[in-house]
Amino acid sequence: MSDKYQISLFDNFTIDFKKKSRQKNLRIRVKNNQITVSGPLGCQENTLREYLNQNWLWVETVLHKQHVRNLELEQHRQKYKNHIMYHGKWVPLQIRHGNPLQKQWRFQISNSGIWITPPVGVNGYPDTTMLNQFLKSVAKPQILERFENIAQDLPFTYNKVFIRSQKTKWGTCSVKRNLSFNWLLIKCPFWIWDYLYIHELCHTIHFNHSKAFWELVDEYYPKRKQAEAWIKKHGDVVFNI
Repeated sequence: MSDKYQISLFDNFTIDFKKKSRQKNLRIRVKNNQITVSGPLGCQENTLREYLNQNWLWVETVLHKQHVRNLELEQHRQKYKNHIMYHGKWVPLQIRHGNPLQKQWRFQISNSGIWITPPVGVNGYPDTTMLNQFLKSVAKPQILERFENIAQDLPFTYNKVFIRSQKTKWGTCSVKRNLSFNWLLIKCPFWIWDYLYIHELCHTIHFNHSKAFWELVDEYYPKRKQAEAWIKKHGDVVFNI
């Protein structure tokens, strides 16, 4: 048996074959140029390889999409170098030097951008981790305040509201009607916040994505399709830059 993936144009991926005790079916996962083919414990590796061969066209398609996506993200990083997305706009990061005895980074949001004062003896911009920590600190009170202002005029009952660092989700609603929203909303325009608030509030009535759920969302947020289009276009940038 020949392996089709040996002649692929993509030469920077890795392939991992796994057997899992709780898995009943064969699966293929493609993420960050890592291809994982998995199956039940009793599955032979030749079976996994053959399954990969049979689905290789699909795998190449996913690899290509991820490659294009990574190129687009890198273009954004270069285009908006020393900027950060805030309330749906790319705002400049501006360096200024303050007290010569200052030992910590300081951040201040203004109409002209985000002013950054580095510690004494430090030149340049803070790293992404530090910038995200600052954005998280301002995100929680802003997101909660706007949510409360929106929710008080809507006929939904909820329990608690949390601001979290979810890797892929914008928000969630638990069976106990606890709502959570991603702090990354701080990078989105306010009308996207409102859509996601209403989306999760509607889950307090319909804990699914049924027709009735979407009808309820549309009733309270008629611009749903525009919001979903914005999220589809900008979601990768919000989560990855």
